[in-house]
Amino acid sequence: MGNNHYIDKVEEVVKKLLPKFIEKYESQYGFDLPKFNIIEIDGYVQNIWKIFDGSETTPIFNFINVKVEIETKDGRIGRVKKLINSLVEKTLDSLGYEFNEIYVQFIKTSDFEQEKIDKVRSTIHKLLLSNRHFKGWYTMPYTDNDDKVDWHVSVYPNTIDITQAKPNPLNDGTCIYDVKIVLIPDKILVGFEDTNEWEKVDKINYLPERSLDEIQDKITNLLSDFMPNICDVEIEYKTLKNMFN
Repeated sequence: MGNNHYIDKVEEVVKKLLPKFIEKYESQYGFDLPKFNIIEIDGYVQNIWKIFDGSETTPIFNFINVKVEIETKDGRIGRVKKLINSLVEKTLDSLGYEFNEIYVQFIKTSDFEQEKIDKVRSTIHKLLLSNRHFKGWYTMPYTDNDDKVDWHVSVYPNTIDITQAKPNPLNDGTCIYDVKIVLIPDKILVGFEDTNEWEKVDKINYLPERSLDEIQDKITNLLSDFMPNICDVEIEYKTLKNMFN
């Protein structure tokens, strides 16, 4: 039984009881609290090793940190903090846990949304760096024998723009973001895989549209597999030369 087991139990109970606490608080004092949501609760059991060896049985948290997303930071924030402190204290007491300090950290909804977008952008960037090589083939046009030409492309992610997806009646709420990615081709080779004969080309548009669609599909599927909240992916290519013009 690891340290996370105890804090996970605290978070589970707090989030379950929160709606009733808000309802009771607003009814008792006759006013509405700003909309808020507990994002995460963390903390460390300072006597975890004594619990492991059986010399102590009661978990003691050095601190409990409560991360809260709040609609607006106004004069009511003190009451929200008081409510959260009371709820966490009662939860710890009901579970038989002890603690030294409770800290409540507030993040405005807009700041929290930006934080989520930054995490999505970082994840996409890492995925693209780990999967930046693509290959395929196409049929050479205007030839009698329908000669097959192979291609290899390597790219680096340059910019990743993320926006909220537009409302769509077909969206079940799973996908949230639209993504536009600017890629810089690092290597573009066309030739023949069997004989290892290759020619380097400068522009990605040398490849037929079907090949570019294949790269698009592979990137879209890659992101969708890891991040189901991505709705639409748009790919644009730039060279280092035209970036500075």
